[in-house]
Amino acid sequence: MKKIYLLLLILNVVLMNGCKEQSPKQSSKQQVHQERTVKSEVDLIKKYDHEIREYYRELAEVGLDGVTVMDIDKQVEYTDLAIELIYDALRRMGYQSVSDAEARKAIKKYYNIDISENNIYLAGNKLRRYV
Repeated sequence: MKKIYLLLLILNVVLMNGCKEQSPKQSSKQQVHQERTVKSEVDLIKKYDHEIREYYRELAEVGLDGVTVMDIDKQVEYTDLAIELIYDALRRMGYQSVSDAEARKAIKKYYNIDISENNIYLAGNKLRRYV
């Protein structure tokens, strides 16, 4: 009988310690954000494999003077591809872009320019806002 009580006591202690060590549950907002990132997770290196190889093939073509030559359209295309790959790498490392309101506040704070004004006001500061 003492063995049964001892066994129940040990089992009770183990269960109590197990309940204390549970990690706190994530909020539903964090779970939705994680699900969204998992769904949009696409390996861009595999997706753009052909374009990356094409870039290096064209980069290997050398002009008459030993200078690499590439059409402007191709430069724009490969620059866009590079920007997308860099943004994807930053996002995977935890980068999150700021909201427009936070960006406006930071510009106002550091440069003392309200970019929410119209373009006539901004032209005085040699700025232009594109909508």
